[in-house]
Amino acid sequence: MTVNAVAKATLALLCATAVQAPSPVGVFDGHGDVGHVQRPGSVSYDPQRQEYVIAGSGQNMWGERDDSPFRPADVLIGQIRAVVARLDLHRVPGAGHWSAYENAPEVNRLLLEFFRSGADEK
Repeated sequence: MTVNAVAKATLALLCATAVQAPSPVGVFDGHGDVGHVQRPGSVSYDPQRQEYVIAGSGQNMWGERDDSPFRPADVLIGQIRAVVARLDLHRVPGAGHWSAYENAPEVNRLLLEFFRSGADEK
């Protein structure tokens, strides 16, 4: 083995042993956050009820014109608010269901704001 190959193998071994093994939750091998987040996620499983409880940070974006007479946006948003304690909701101006396409600058701005806010919290 060359010195470079030994160095790479040693680094890989150190990285592999430094990462804590995920603990299983229900039928899943483990769970974890992706990157630095404002509110770390959590998950629990109740085997008697066969029910998972999942929490984490995220953003909910709806186009201002994303509405239907069958399921009005205000009704759907109200249902989400009933089960999501801290809903980070944004109505995207000038957009319908395809917000990222119909108002890309605003969606990109909101996404960058969200990702940057999580990156500041370490």
